[in-house]
Amino acid sequence: MLPREIPPEERIALLDELDRKEAVRSRRAARAAWISVVLAAVVMMSLLGAGSWRLHALRSETRTADTELKAVQDKLALAARDLADKEAQLQRAASQIAAVSSALGSIDATQSRAAVEKEVARDPEAAKLLPRIYLQITNRDDRAWAMEMGKVLQNAGFLVLGVEYVSKASPVPQTEVRFYKKGDEAVAERIVTLLRQAGIATLPPIHLKNLEDNPKFRSNQFEVWFGPRPS
Repeated sequence: MLPREIPPEERIALLDELDRKEAVRSRRAARAAWISVVLAAVVMMSLLGAGSWRLHALRSETRTADTELKAVQDKLALAARDLADKEAQLQRAASQIAAVSSALGSIDATQSRAAVEKEVARDPEAAKLLPRIYLQITNRDDRAWAMEMGKVLQNAGFLVLGVEYVSKASPVPQTEVRFYKKGDEAVAERIVTLLRQAGIATLPPIHLKNLEDNPKFRSNQFEVWFGPRPS
């Protein structure tokens, strides 16, 4: 059976219908495309806004960090200058202590002790800053050896007030480091360490507790009682 021949009017109607449907599809596709473009633009603007805000925040944080870093650097520079000044003061103090110790070592120990105690009594604050060591011997023949040990302590930054021969004192079997104030124990331990390093058998520091509250005995005051000289 042969297909029916479509009249020209019907063909025209079909073509018009096809054109209409194609136009509808084109409009829908165009609308969808525009919607996609608009959505993409909105997303892009959101991303740009968020990125711009984050960039601004990062710049602000960077400026803050730079300010804080500058403040820390300034503090470090100030601390370095202060430390340099303190080191210079300590060096001058060490030189002064060495000079004073040398001068006091050349005079009688009793006189040097009296002179220093007079100065400490005049300026009690000096007692807190000036570690003073009195060297005691019970054998006259130990004087030169005791003075040699005094130089070891002097080189470590202590003010050594000469050697005193105590004729009425009983000899000690081992060298002793005596101190009066509990707060001076760490310094006394350092003195013991220095003597031991110099080859002297030395007992642990001895705290004279019964004199802790006696105003005649001040802080930073130490006595080294020498035992038998090493053979």
